[in-house]
Amino acid sequence: MCTNKRLYQPGNVEINVKKRSRRAAKMSLKEIVFMTDCLRMLGNRLDMPIVEVSDMLNSKGVYPQFHKMIEMQPELSKVQVTNRLQKLIAEK
Repeated sequence: MCTNKRLYQPGNVEINVKKRSRRAAKMSLKEIVFMTDCLRMLGNRLDMPIVEVSDMLNSKGVYPQFHKMIEMQPELSKVQVTNRLQKLIAEK
């Protein structure tokens, strides 16, 4: 049963909205899902969780090339992107 009580009252704390990065602003949901599937496939090949694969890519500096690969060549399949990503990791 509804009453006239005020259940929520906004606080006085100022909310800081972080500015989105340039890369995140450009990626669509379809690209994010595609990228996650590629990371999952690579994790299965290397027998590692996705988090560790992501950390490894970040430490080796492969993420910018990974993003370019997805943006510039959308006709590639998940297997092709994963193969190229695995080659990039092996080179570095």
